[in-house]
Amino acid sequence: MNGTLILIKDEVEQRRIVIRNKILAIGKISRVYSVLRENSERITELKSLSPSGKLPLGTLALGAEGIKSAITSFEEAKRADLENERLPPSGEEVDQLYQKETNEKIRHAVEEEDGQLNHIANVIVSDI
Repeated sequence: MNGTLILIKDEVEQRRIVIRNKILAIGKISRVYSVLRENSERITELKSLSPSGKLPLGTLALGAEGIKSAITSFEEAKRADLENERLPPSGEEVDQLYQKETNEKIRHAVEEEDGQLNHIANVIVSDI
């Protein structure tokens, strides 16, 4: 009976090890699929950023970090090009801008003291 009990304990321990190994294998496979999904999402994002809808040549050969840097460089280029993508201002907007600049220049000219003019005024007043 003792031999049977030891045999059962060994079977239970082996079964535990098998189950543990299966759980670890499932965890590893889960991580692999997670990495594959992330890379697939990055590739899809990179394709959407590309004007042709295709990956730039050699991007996949650069690996995950290369794909990340390509996405970052595309996003930086898009931000830099945003200014060029704007429509020119309308005629009304240009007129308003010129009017605003003119008003500021007039206000500045009125508020600014002119040293030469003050000197001339003082000379004229002192001559009188």
